[in-house]
Amino acid sequence: MPVPIIILTGLALVVRVALGGYQIVKPSLFVGTVSATAICLFLFCLKKDIRKPIEIQMLVIAVAMPVLAWSAPTLPLLFICMCFWVPFAAGRFSLIVPVYLFSLLLLPALDDTLWLGSLKLVEFGVHDALALGAAVAVFANPGKARCRVEWDIIVLSVVFMISMAIARETTISHHFRALAETSLDLALPYYIVSRGLRTSEDLRSAMLWLGAGGVVIAALLVFEVWKGWPIFNELYRVYELPTLLLVKVRAGLIRAGGPFGEPTSVAMVLAICALALYLSRDYFRNRRTYMLLMAVIVIGLIAPQSRGAWIGVCIAIAAADILRGHHVQLARKLFVVGGAISCLFLAAQFSSYLSETLGLSGGSSASSDYRRLLLHRGLEEFANHPILGHSMQELQPRIPDLVQGEGIIDFVNAYIWIMLIAGLVGLVIFVGPFIHFLIGILRSGRFRGARKRDVEAGVFVFGALLMFMEMLFFTSFGTTRPSFYLFALFGFAAAFLRLQRQPHLSALPEEPREKPAPPVPTTGLTPLLSD
Repeated sequence: MPVPIIILTGLALVVRVALGGYQIVKPSLFVGTVSATAICLFLFCLKKDIRKPIEIQMLVIAVAMPVLAWSAPTLPLLFICMCFWVPFAAGRFSLIVPVYLFSLLLLPALDDTLWLGSLKLVEFGVHDALALGAAVAVFANPGKARCRVEWDIIVLSVVFMISMAIARETTISHHFRALAETSLDLALPYYIVSRGLRTSEDLRSAMLWLGAGGVVIAALLVFEVWKGWPIFNELYRVYELPTLLLVKVRAGLIRAGGPFGEPTSVAMVLAICALALYLSRDYFRNRRTYMLLMAVIVIGLIAPQSRGAWIGVCIAIAAADILRGHHVQLARKLFVVGGAISCLFLAAQFSSYLSETLGLSGGSSASSDYRRLLLHRGLEEFANHPILGHSMQELQPRIPDLVQGEGIIDFVNAYIWIMLIAGLVGLVIFVGPFIHFLIGILRSGRFRGARKRDVEAGVFVFGALLMFMEMLFFTSFGTTRPSFYLFALFGFAAAFLRLQRQPHLSALPEEPREKPAPPVPTTGLTPLLSD
């Protein structure tokens, strides 16, 4: 039980209220209540033996994080708390990755600049602090997993490429700063997940916690749409952080961003959580409770009004069914989805809301036009420097026609962005981990027959990577939450491949699912090897 977290959060809340800050912490009470309700619903739907070992931790994390974020007297103090958050909340090594992935969903970045005198160091935020604490906990444990060097090289080459492209034609100090920031944002999630997932049950535990996080985020997004209140934007005002806070509206409803602050990003990550929940059917009490949670997360996916996420989910589920040999079920789903899409487009002829949401009119149609312009202009500029691309300083003046009303160029196509700043060389490096891990999973994964193993975990990471490849055509990359989860997925793929190639590392031999488990599970799923 994470007692230190409860005590710390309670003290911070009492101090903030005593100093006359009730109005400051009031939004956290709304967030805490919604999060607690969502987690209680999720736990209620779990089987009892799965629920008992993790229920306190899930509930405490979901409620305490927002309360502490609004109650901390200063931002540096909040960062310090977040550095210790994952090790204290997890309590044991096998839960570090699940707790990290779950916690990463719940708060905005709140990035601030760290200075050493007059020297600017790096942009540092809540997510960096969570990653730093989790990475130290994994590194300090002698029982952490090992990965093949080739996997590390393929993934870290993307980190190095992006940092060098961003800092191109600038000072040496800026190169080091860019490398430090991209390493914090991208390399650490890969390291944490690839080394922290040691057994088959660790993989499935991480999926279950992602599903729980998806239910919480879905509830928060629905709350934001219902109230018309982007509640997490209040945190930037609490800490007086300069940032561009935009509230996007479509068809009269806000496009909810939740703790992500941006609807497309939250939809991308929520799609991953939805896939994890979809593949965790065996942990729920019955079909009705499972379908109830799936309904919650589907409703949550509607709130950001992101079409790319819906396409991605459909691709991922189709890939999962194909890998598992569920061709009849896939055909049924395609029939239902095809019918639903036809009905939606027919209804859009009579509903302005549906028409705008589907991109047939209004603001969403303008968004589609901008993406087409970005693709056209991006390919034109790419053709001028196809090998290594342009520096950021050179690129901006070349495409003034892409500047939006906020005064920025929104690179809502990650591949075009990579092609422009790093050329064909950068694009090959960027796509390399996707291709390598997808092919590796197809070759090494055992999804059918008598020797099948870790089926849900394998199809999850395969489907999620395919989904990401599609969604990156419709959103920007940068150092945002989707990119953190992408590199976490690379780590998940590395852990899966390691277990497939070294089956003695799996926690249990293949046994019938109905066989009763020993009485003391270590992760709340099924028994693991001792930590």
